[in-house]
Amino acid sequence: MFQTHYSEGAYRFAKGRYSFTSNIIFDKPVILDEGALFDISEGITVTFGSAFTAGTGQVFTGKGHVRGLKKLMPEWFGAIGDGITDDTRAIQKTLDCCEDRGYSMGSAGTGNVVVLTGSYLVSSLDVKSTYVTIHSENAWLIAQSTGSYPYLLKFTRHFCRITGTLFIEGNYNLGYECMINVNTRHFIAHNVTIWRASLGWLFGNRSWATSGIPGDAEKGDSEIEIIGGATVHCLRGVEIVGANTIVVFSNALIYSYPWTLPKEDPRKAAWESADSTLVRCIGSLVYFTGGGLANFSSKIPLIEVQPIRCTKPQYFSNYGGVYIANAHIESGNLFATANPNNIPTQDSKGNPVVQEMKSLILTSCG
Repeated sequence: MFQTHYSEGAYRFAKGRYSFTSNIIFDKPVILDEGALFDISEGITVTFGSAFTAGTGQVFTGKGHVRGLKKLMPEWFGAIGDGITDDTRAIQKTLDCCEDRGYSMGSAGTGNVVVLTGSYLVSSLDVKSTYVTIHSENAWLIAQSTGSYPYLLKFTRHFCRITGTLFIEGNYNLGYECMINVNTRHFIAHNVTIWRASLGWLFGNRSWATSGIPGDAEKGDSEIEIIGGATVHCLRGVEIVGANTIVVFSNALIYSYPWTLPKEDPRKAAWESADSTLVRCIGSLVYFTGGGLANFSSKIPLIEVQPIRCTKPQYFSNYGGVYIANAHIESGNLFATANPNNIPTQDSKGNPVVQEMKSLILTSCG
């Protein structure tokens, strides 16, 4: 198949539409000229086993799959990147072409890189493969201005990364539960700045605190690092859930500032009356080193901790812990505890326990 396009050690496809109705593996380099389009039928996989060269326009269409590409661009799958056109389908297709390689550590050459260069209007996106790196070249992910969504971007597999500089626009939409949900381990993000969101970062799974299923509370997502970046003009910055969820922020600016909508905006009242606790920790541990935390309010607590009900013998139901070092803090209401589910501090057998671990530790903060 396509042997007529093979010359001098590579397959070269001129402008035109090429239909794929059976699986194929290209074991030699593939070059797509501007205007060449691979139409891959449903259930069919095109695998690239060598180098791949294409421009920045669309090169893949159809319901089939692409495999073997280490670097992928949403534009290859039809994304426009103008901030107006809905690019959800194209970016999700790009992410779905990333191969899941399981949880083995240190496999040389493992992983996919998804390169973002434009401004992409999206609803919800899921990263469902291990070793996926989203590399942003000053790109934007823009939330829908209306509608309800559980998240804008969710990670559920280990060893994923965000690199470069990524901006996220929340569009003042209270319908989003969060912008980024990290529900996995071994995750690192660099330089992510989130604007105008009801909640920037959610770590873990809220159902762990409310399901009542034995063992759920002890679940957790750890080995997570957030380096640099900010939350700007958001209501809330961070929520962490799970007895084994541990997150480290380094030199990040986590700010809450609800008062940015103009007086005539019909969303203003609902936005400013919504929950604006900057950091909420439900049975978890979170560390902030450097950077700053601020909510500019004397009424709303900057930090709130809640207990989570544990049932395993080696655990007890306790409040989370927040550790802050060498950071700027600006708030008139620093810290609060809350227990909306009336969880007693006790061990797995129901015996009362005194929590001696402090829920807030400040070191060299100003």
